[in-house]
Amino acid sequence: EDLITSGPYKLDSFDKIFRKKANTEIIFAFENISEESSINISDLFYTYGHPNKGQGVYRLPASTVELFGANDTRKEMSVINIAGTDCLNKYPSGQTGKDPVIVSRIAELYLISAEAQGRAKGVGRLNELRRERGLDDIYPASDAAYVDAVLDERRRELLGENFIYHDMVRTGRAVERLGIQKFQLLLPIPGIGNTVAGFVLVGLGCAPIYPCVIHSTPTYFGADRSQAIVGVQMACAYIGTMLVPPLFGVIAQATTLALLPWFLLLFSAALIVMHEWLRAKTHAKSGSVTDSAAR
Repeated sequence: EDLITSGPYKLDSFDKIFRKKANTEIIFAFENISEESSINISDLFYTYGHPNKGQGVYRLPASTVELFGANDTRKEMSVINIAGTDCLNKYPSGQTGKDPVIVSRIAELYLISAEAQGRAKGVGRLNELRRERGLDDIYPASDAAYVDAVLDERRRELLGENFIYHDMVRTGRAVERLGIQKFQLLLPIPGIGNTVAGFVLVGLGCAPIYPCVIHSTPTYFGADRSQAIVGVQMACAYIGTMLVPPLFGVIAQATTLALLPWFLLLFSAALIVMHEWLRAKTHAKSGSVTDSAAR
């Protein structure tokens, strides 16, 4: 409330906020210039049909577009129709450049204040924001209707700024509104059966590997060398844990995340080849020792 009433930040027009113009609304933003960052959220929203092009990963459902009335000043900066497809318009660079990542702005504080104060006191803050965005005042008849009104306003105001899913979860509406399962509140991975089956297979597949590796060390390398070899195994495991995920992150940024299964398959194939090579070498050495003893 202090920042709203006495700070240097004031509500401002949407075109200034999301078109890199001087404004009084942004409290903190990451400039995201090309020389310092590889984050390119702009590429996710436009389709390839836009002059600036984009992957079109996230598209707006009709229910979201319908939230914006004809007089809502946010509509033009929030929604754009590209060859019949409604897309987010807040990040205009597409594939031609990068847009700032807005972390905090005063409109969000208005919405936080409106929700925190409740219907009796908070509706004033909510209506201040609505009037600034070209909408009429509202006066919900119940506390539940008021929370719904605040959440709808957050959807209009903060669209594409990574708030909506968390709003649904913290207010207990995610399962009903988003059609997800309860376990996805903690781990929001799409799909049900495939997700559970994947975790079971990965868990059953990976759980015994490291203990088996340690247990088989004396067999492959000899009991007298086991302590030193186990140390090397642990060091390699830690190094791999630190290096492999960032390595794939670099690859995915330069290409696509869809390469992950092939990346894992490549490592699995390498492990199988190395394992069989070690078994063959061990057996050959064991046979040589046996022949020597027989002679």
